[in-house]
Amino acid sequence: MKRKFTPFFILSTVFIVLISACVRPASGGPVAVSTTTGISNPVATQSALMKEIIAGTQTAMAQASSAGTPIPTVYGATPGATSTTGLGTNTPVYPSPTANQTVMSLPTQTQGPPPEVQPTYVSGYYDPKKFGDGSVRIEVIKVVEGQSMTIQTDNFPPDTIFTVKMDVYGNSGIEAGKNIYALNGIIVGFTDSGKGGVLQATYTIPDTLRSTPKIHILAISMPYFAYAYADNVDWEKP
Repeated sequence: MKRKFTPFFILSTVFIVLISACVRPASGGPVAVSTTTGISNPVATQSALMKEIIAGTQTAMAQASSAGTPIPTVYGATPGATSTTGLGTNTPVYPSPTANQTVMSLPTQTQGPPPEVQPTYVSGYYDPKKFGDGSVRIEVIKVVEGQSMTIQTDNFPPDTIFTVKMDVYGNSGIEAGKNIYALNGIIVGFTDSGKGGVLQATYTIPDTLRSTPKIHILAISMPYFAYAYADNVDWEKP
C-alpha cells in the first residue's frame, strides 16, 4: 500500500528540521544553563561560526602584539616626578654633564727655611742723611691677589740681609721700644741688599694670608726696618 504525502506534511517536516538545527548546541552535547543572572561563559553557548570568528579575532590580536603593536595600557604618573611614564616603562632623567673646570694652581710656600729672594737693583745708594735720620723705606708696587706682593725699597744700606715678613693688616709688635707692624708675622724670605739704594723684590703670600683682605709687609734688619701695606687684590702702581 502506497502512502501519499501531502504538501502540508512535507512543509511541516522541513520546518521542524530547521528549528532543530538552530537550537542544537555547537558542541553536540547537553548545554548547562546558568542559574545566575548573566552568562558565565558566553563563548560556550555560541554557534560554531561565532567560535571561529572569536578565535580569528584573538589570533589577529596576538599577532599584532608580537609584531610590536602592543595594546595601549594607561599608567598613572606622579605630579612633579622627574621621569616619563608610558606603557609600563619608566625612563629616568639624568642631569646634563658639566664641563670640566680648570683650577688655577697657586704657588705654595713649602716647608723648610724661607727662600733667599734676590732683589733687582734699580738705582741709588744709601744716604745716612736722607729722610733726616738715614731711615729706610719700602712701598708696595704690585699685588697679585692671593699670590704675591712686590715691594720697592728706598735708601737701603748695602750688603745687609733683611728679613721680610707678612701679617694681617694692623698686627704689630714692640722691639727696641718701637711699634713695628708685622713684627710677629710669617717670614716670607731673606734678601741681601747688595748695592743698596732702590731695589725691587717679589715675595709669595703665605697660604694662611691668601684670603686676607689687607696685608702688612715688613723688611727688617735692626736698626733698619720699614713696613707698608696693601689690599690683597690685583693691583699695580702705574
